[in-house]
Amino acid sequence: MKSLIFDVDGTILDSMPMWLELENNLLSKYGYTMETIGKDIKDKIESLSIKGMSKYIAETIAIDMTYDEVYEYFQRSIDYKYSNEIEVKFGTIEKIKALYRKGYQMAVASSSSSECIINAFKRLGIHECFTIYATADNIGLRKSTDEFWINVVDKLSKDVSEVILYDDALYALEQAKKLGIEVVGIKDFPWNESDWERIEEVSSYTLDGIHDIIL
Repeated sequence: MKSLIFDVDGTILDSMPMWLELENNLLSKYGYTMETIGKDIKDKIESLSIKGMSKYIAETIAIDMTYDEVYEYFQRSIDYKYSNEIEVKFGTIEKIKALYRKGYQMAVASSSSSECIINAFKRLGIHECFTIYATADNIGLRKSTDEFWINVVDKLSKDVSEVILYDDALYALEQAKKLGIEVVGIKDFPWNESDWERIEEVSSYTLDGIHDIIL
């Protein structure tokens, strides 16, 4: 039985609108949006933990703000929203619980804060379904690196051929596939619509959402 790795934002949680709003509100002060800032920078921002993202933005874009000011801007909003407001994607809770009952070992692989994700999953009743929470903040690695995925697979005590990743982000799918992990692209339009053709090329197959998983 294969082990399953799930991204969170845009795959399990419908949180991309919140992240985009927070990022654009800040970036717009400097003449940018996540849509215009350039793909390389966008992918870097999305792959970083909140601390890493805050540091990067303070050093390269919001140079009149300190790291602490940028971090506080993001943190004060996301703590509350993950714990109280962010909705789960359609049919996902039922599917996650069904996979758990079937005995699948499941892990989280995310750039978001492990604490925020755990708070959201406890609220939604799926926290106990995941044995591993691999996030940029708790393992100190980015999803855009080989080391991140090697770390997750090691924690699962599996060979890469025995793992499936479900993710909506092209950069993560490409990185994981390069290491031999089977990857499945999850549709999260309009947020990953511009990358969708390439996601279809990279992925073993694609799904409209987690609710469509058949295992």
